[in-house]
Amino acid sequence: MRHEFVIKKFISSPIITVTEDMMLSDALTLSHTKMIHPIPAASFFGELVGLATQTGIVASLL
Repeated sequence: MRHEFVIKKFISSPIITVTEDMMLSDALTLSHTKMIHPIPAASFFGELVGLATQTGIVASLL
């Protein structure tokens, strides 16, 4: 038997995001304490601009 679900049952609210100008250490702390992986990044206007992944962060530091 196939079950159909609406996505609303699986999303969390409120949305926790980092901002483009947030310090990396603060973003990593937030990601770790809230267990958000990857963490969404929002613009000043609250628009989603990307996802900060652990792999992406490490790769950009090398």
